[in-house]
Amino acid sequence: MPPTDNQLLLPDGRTLSYAITGDPTAPPAFYFHGWPASRLEAAVVDDVKLRLIATDRPGYGYSSAQPRRRLLDWPADVTALADHLGLERFYVVGVSGGAPYAVVCTHVLDRVAGTALISPLPPLAPGAAPADAVLGQGLRRLQWLGQHPWSAYALMASIRQGVRVGLFDPRRVLEGASTPADVACLSEARRAGLIGAWAEGLRQGVAGAASDAFIYANDWGFDLASMRAPVGIWHGTADIVVPHATLSAYAALPATIRLVEGEGHYSLALTRSAEILDVLIKK
Repeated sequence: MPPTDNQLLLPDGRTLSYAITGDPTAPPAFYFHGWPASRLEAAVVDDVKLRLIATDRPGYGYSSAQPRRRLLDWPADVTALADHLGLERFYVVGVSGGAPYAVVCTHVLDRVAGTALISPLPPLAPGAAPADAVLGQGLRRLQWLGQHPWSAYALMASIRQGVRVGLFDPRRVLEGASTPADVACLSEARRAGLIGAWAEGLRQGVAGAASDAFIYANDWGFDLASMRAPVGIWHGTADIVVPHATLSAYAALPATIRLVEGEGHYSLALTRSAEILDVLIKK
């Protein structure tokens, strides 16, 4: 089913943009996209037997920016959208950079029925992050960006402009982060879908991506050991974007961990989501 785009006016006057895809008769699940990406990412995954409600975080897509936002601000937006849609209970799914947002909802909200984290980005704050050797170059760079917000903003703005004028090809980023499993699953349509989701995320600028980087690299503000619903983590053993060894940063999180042999960062989310979410709703 193709996504249906919508916008909700939040109590503080901001706009929250979202798309609904998947099976409209199935249980609802909020889908939190990666970094940078957007709500359009959910439409790229294989058909799933859930009603997926994919949101743009503040500053992404059509969602209003939220100055000085914190990770703990996010559950209020999700609550407002759930109330708008008439959802008393729902699942949450966090993919890569969307995982912290799924975790904080599971910490705060009694309405979460279960949580799936797919290739989850780990905490990157000093004292909470895995060792540099475990993080790898890409996550170390993201960590640095989050700890130097003005530099991050300037760098990402220049990259965005480079994409707009054709000096920077996002396909090279996708190819450079791909394992054999990723390459096998990344059809031309999927590549276009992912790149389109990234472009949509930067539609209005880089405020969303820059504030995400800051959130990732600083104290999340809550105890990972305190969750209100079952949490499952799925991670590919061949992931080179977020290596599965970074799961050590989630040691305090009460979760069932499933390592999927040979899967990469993209292949796991794009081709195994139906299987993962089937497990989630049957727990």
